Order: sequence, then structure tokens, then C-alpha cells
Amino acid sequence: VLVAHNASFDRPFFDSRFTHLTQSYWACSLYGVDWKRLGMGREGQSLQQLTAEAGYFYEAHRACEDCMALLWLMHVRPDAFASLLTRARQPSFRIRVFNSYSVREDLKSNGYRYNSGKDDGSQPHWSKYFNRSEDAEAEAVRLKGCGVLQKQSPAEGPACFVMMSYSALDRFRKKTGF
Repeated sequence: VLVAHNASFDRPFFDSRFTHLTQSYWACSLYGVDWKRLGMGREGQSLQQLTAEAGYFYEAHRACEDCMALLWLMHVRPDAFASLLTRARQPSFRIRVFNSYSVREDLKSNGYRYNSGKDDGSQPHWSKYFNRSEDAEAEAVRLKGCGVLQKQSPAEGPACFVMMSYSALDRFRKKTGF
């Protein structure tokens, strides 16, 4: 299992550089650990903020230093590492909402992030990740209540959403297509 603190950022670089490892399993310490439940992340959940809370200071955003800081954090917080490995074994879910101008404020206030599609070739959309199928299903019901249609793929016309499931093998890959 390969671990990164923002795997959706790191994995595309890793996959392009180390093509022989593209079939590796991935875990993300940013999204795969409930830091607040563990009593951390009060000031934010960046790696630099989490390690500072635990008493470790370093020059952030340097690949080698970031790796060492994450390794140290997982060492001093074995509960976080256990949680991360447990979470990595389970599927995650992503809901993407297209043609969403009419509901964009609702999506923003409910934690969705906007993707213009410029970086990954996708259609513009709002997306949100869920660690539990129950949470993703509840959100699908909520979206339908807002008049957003569920589809298998995005279509022209009114707002619609697509829900997808990911394993540790395909999670955090560079997304292409819709």
C-alpha cells in the first residue's frame, strides 16, 4: 500500500514516473483518517498542521521531507495508521454533479469542490468523496430531493449526478472522461 497525505495530488505524478507501480494500492492520510475523531486537526488537516500539533516541525512541500513527516506522524499516532489501513481496505464513493448552476450554492455549502475539467479533461462538475456507502446513499437521496437527477453518465439538460465506487487500486488515479 502506497500512502500519501493528499493522494489525489501525488498519485498522478507517481503513476507517470513509476509506470511499473501503477497497479499499486493507495491510501490517503488526508481523507482516509478522521483526524477530528482522533483529537487532531483543530487548526486544519494539512500535513504541516497535523505534525505541528504532534510536536514536529519541518519544511513542508518538499517531497522527501513530506514523506519523512508522514512516516513520523504515523509512528507517533499508530491509531491513525490503523485507521488509515482499515479505511484503505474499504471502497470509497464519489458523487459528481454536472449542469449544476441552479444548485451550486447548495453544493458549496455541503462540502463539494468545483472542478473546471481543465486539468483532467472532464466536464465541469462539483464533486465530493464519501468513505461510507451509507453517507453516499443519503447524499444521493438529498440531491434527488433538490431536483438533481441521478444518471449513469452526465447528460445535457438539468442538473444531474453520477455516483461511483473506488477501491484502493483505482482510488486517486488521474480522472479522465466525464
